[in-house]
Amino acid sequence: MQLVWQLQNMLASIALKRFRGLVHLFQLGSPAALRADMDRSDCIISGSAALFIFHPTTFIPNDIDFYLPIANAIHFEYALFRRGFTEIVDNSSRVPYRGDSIVTVVRLRKPGMSRTINVITTRDLNPLAAVVEFHSTLVMNAVMADGVVSLYPLLTLAGRGITTTNDASSKRRRHFLTQKFGHFLWQLKRVDTTA
Repeated sequence: MQLVWQLQNMLASIALKRFRGLVHLFQLGSPAALRADMDRSDCIISGSAALFIFHPTTFIPNDIDFYLPIANAIHFEYALFRRGFTEIVDNSSRVPYRGDSIVTVVRLRKPGMSRTINVITTRDLNPLAAVVEFHSTLVMNAVMADGVVSLYPLLTLAGRGITTTNDASSKRRRHFLTQKFGHFLWQLKRVDTTA
């Protein structure tokens, strides 16, 4: 029992250290204050930024995706505005987020910074509902105010993933995945969903 407790503390401290690195990378201020804002808003981080927590030396994310229920969005967005972020109103660089659970995507940037923040609102009270709709197991991970979750831990920790496509979207989806994840060593297995 002592060994399990020590292992849990070690993993928690590693995840917290990586979370602090992510917060610093995106100039989000105090990690403790961000965790409190996430907790109050029922907010999670998912996508490539959550993958960074599991594989911090593989790549550096260019954006961070915050998922939260639509009813809590105004409070969380205000917390980001207080940190110096402003909305990007340029529609030329649309973000490819789809799924029945997703309602809106608001893109934010801090002046002088190239990295962006996506505030993604969900219909569901639990934003993990949007995560299970993702096209790839690579990004089916989440950072919460009090921990991290991987829906496919054996694949994620081994640097592997499965992606789903159909004939209409497979070329576009492969291009997107190659742009986003192609520069690091991942083994992707494509599953065709047309049958």
